[in-house]
Amino acid sequence: MKNIHVILICYPHSSCLNQTIASLQFISHRLEGITVLGEKEDAAFGGFHPSYQIKYIKVTENNLGKRLDSFIHTISSEYILILQDGMCINSKISRLKLGLEENQNIITFSHSIKDKTLLHPFLIRTSYIKKHKFLSSYSFPFSEALMPAWVASIQHTGMVIHKGDFVSSKKIQGTGSALPIIEFIEKYQKKFPFVEKTPSISVILAHFNMEQYVGTAISSCLLQIFQADQVLIIDDGSTNHSYKELEKWSAHSGVEIFRKENGGKARALNELLPHIQTDFVLELDADDWLDPDALSIIRKHLLNLSEDVIVLYGNLRTWKQRGPGSLQYKGIRKGHPVSSKRELTSYQFPLGPRIYRSTALKTNGFPVIEFEDGRMYEDVSVLNNLLKRGRLVYNDFTVYNVREHPSSITKRNRSNWNDFLKFLD
Repeated sequence: MKNIHVILICYPHSSCLNQTIASLQFISHRLEGITVLGEKEDAAFGGFHPSYQIKYIKVTENNLGKRLDSFIHTISSEYILILQDGMCINSKISRLKLGLEENQNIITFSHSIKDKTLLHPFLIRTSYIKKHKFLSSYSFPFSEALMPAWVASIQHTGMVIHKGDFVSSKKIQGTGSALPIIEFIEKYQKKFPFVEKTPSISVILAHFNMEQYVGTAISSCLLQIFQADQVLIIDDGSTNHSYKELEKWSAHSGVEIFRKENGGKARALNELLPHIQTDFVLELDADDWLDPDALSIIRKHLLNLSEDVIVLYGNLRTWKQRGPGSLQYKGIRKGHPVSSKRELTSYQFPLGPRIYRSTALKTNGFPVIEFEDGRMYEDVSVLNNLLKRGRLVYNDFTVYNVREHPSSITKRNRSNWNDFLKFLD
């Protein structure tokens, strides 16, 4: 009985893809067709097989979920089988019953790299997947995150979990950037103990012309294991189509979108301050993103924070944008205590993530100094101001991801640091 449609996602090379297609011989008697979703079309990626048709659909890093959802609604096969990122099946598939009982909707398999384990979808009832979309309205920093995050979102309803020895990986993993990516993705599927909703916390984000990255930043707020009480976003007079990217998020609960004429990040963030209704507020840059467990970990650190502490901060995980859909892991920048202006201005990288006590931030705001009309180093300005009114405390935690890319304002406008310091009180 031919009742399975295979979807192959994000195969990096035609040779790898062809190996996977060849591996489908083990289940060829069940296949109705094969569809490949990838970022670039290759002559080897499409065509016909003696037993089934092979179709190619072009996708980008930002529309994978949408294209999947759209295509799946055209499939009439009883089942959909999904393989991703160099995975292929092997002869052990013969031991697996490629079917589902009446109360079952999905077969998943566990895939381990070193001590990290992810659940991937494998065989899914088509009628079920049409009702449970692939988080298509969200953007992920890594395409590999979509499937494990989706598995976590369906909460094991009618799920059968297998060890996964019937799937082999042709993609070399566990070194370089791969292991940090897996560590990040694993957090979507981890079970965390209940964390008190107090103290309350909001996220503020100022945006200017970061259309290609801001969706990932906002998604990282909304896909938290424990949600923020508020997500406040302001567009600082973007000159491209970025504001349209922001508008689509306004339908999400707890998200508020604002807009103003361009005046720099400090002025934009000050516009958000009157709307903050929480005990603490986390500042997120439009081109960065949070770990899925960021707010739960931050809340734990805030629970016993002394009243004289007005800023909590930790470490930064850094990535370099190598090209569309390609991030290179650079490492973790460990923070250290700062208790004076001298220590602040000698800090070797942006101090973060910055979690402010809301009362202190709302009272003092983000200073708009004369240097560059307040458009540069607003983080140092506000921290220098707050240092006069309370303590900045460093705790050793890493939940914030920094994206280094050519469009960053600090890369495009390398204003003289020493000139800035002359304007700092």
